[in-house]
Order: sequence, then C-alpha cells, then structure tokens
Amino acid sequence: MRILAVNDDGIACAGIQDLTAALISAGHELVVVAPDREQSGMSHALSLGRGIAVKELEPGRWACRGTPADCVIAALSGGFIPRPELVVSGINAGANLGTDLIYSGTAAGARQAALDGLPGIAFSLDGQPPFDFHAAAAWAAAYIHEFIPLIKGDMFLNVNFPSGVKAETSWRHAVPARRRYTNRMTMTPGGNGWQLLSFNDFEMDTAADDGSDCVIVEHGFVALSRVLIQPAIEEIFHE
Repeated sequence: MRILAVNDDGIACAGIQDLTAALISAGHELVVVAPDREQSGMSHALSLGRGIAVKELEPGRWACRGTPADCVIAALSGGFIPRPELVVSGINAGANLGTDLIYSGTAAGARQAALDGLPGIAFSLDGQPPFDFHAAAAWAAAYIHEFIPLIKGDMFLNVNFPSGVKAETSWRHAVPARRRYTNRMTMTPGGNGWQLLSFNDFEMDTAADDGSDCVIVEHGFVALSRVLIQPAIEEIFHE
C-alpha cells in the first residue's frame, strides 16, 4: 500500500521515524512529507497566501515549511509524489484525547486526508518522555489493515495508545471525551505598548464517561475514535 506519513512534532521526531520504519518493514511503500519544525497545537491552520516550501532530504522524505494540513495539501496537490492510498499522522508525543482533537495538528493531518477523499489515521501515544514509539509503531503496523475498513464516508480515525502499549494490547471503539480547560496567564510588558500574555498553568476538567477515549486509554487499551468531518444534513436539522 502507498502511504503518506505526516506529523506535527516535526520530521526529525522519533514518532514518525519509528512509524514509517514499522510500516516499511510490513511491506508498505512510504513517503514522508512532514513539518521541518514542531507544529504542535496548530490545529488545521493553513499557510494561505505564503506558499509552501518543500525540500527532499533523501528519497521519499520531504521536509515542509508549513503546518500538518499544509503538508498533506502539498503532498496531494503538488505533483511531486505519487498519490497515496492512505495518510497516517503521528505518532504524536502525547495523547490527543477528547476535545483536544480541536487543537491537534496530528488530527489535522488525518482530517485533511478525509477532506481530500482519502482514508486518514492519526496516532498518538499517551504518557510522558521518554516515549516508547517503537512499540506503538509495531502495534500500528500490525493493525492498520484492520482499521482501514472502519473508515466510512466523511470521517477519519483518531487512535490513542496507552503508555506501555504491547503487541498483545487490544483496542476498543471510543468516543472523544468532553474536556474543559481553565488557563492561567501572566501579563508582562512587551515593548512599544504591547503586553505579552504567557501561559503559567491550567486546570483540566474531563467528563470521562464509560466508552470515552480517556477511560479506555486509562484502562490500558488502545482507543479508536471514528471522527466525522461532515455530519449528514438530516442530523443537523433533526428535532
């Protein structure tokens, strides 16, 4: 299978390197088009009006001066790689659970694939550094054929690995939990009349019901959420 790999942690991150190595070992054809620097928290931002610079670092491995969504758009529309059959995004250093999907550049890579009519899967690994991307990548390569048929219509898959994932770890269908953040910020003078607001800390309130991705990962399973990008019109106006 021809696969395009993207991420938001940057092309040098071990997560995308281990994921692509595992997929190549499983017999897939991989091309990487990933940001040349960290783009975490960029969500679905686009470099409108600026152009997107790409550079081939080695055969099949392209750095992109843009966001994760830029990378997918450039790869699919730029004509410099064959059109892939699947887009994978990640593996992200840290989970993308619940409504963190709104902020996630990792999720945006898979979402852009869906917008372009291709199956997209975002992979993220829960926990703290050092991350065992190798184990998560091996798991992804083993299950990827099982996941692709689950993508129906206008959706992408958001997959979260628990910390300490192993080959025998099983997966569960999940729904994104509801998360609310209370941010604490400090204002300092920035010069020329500007004031600089800096994040100090935050509180996170998670409504983690049974079946939510947060609970499933906490219990040591891989959480798979099918995320719609375009709900049906009848669902919007249904009373």
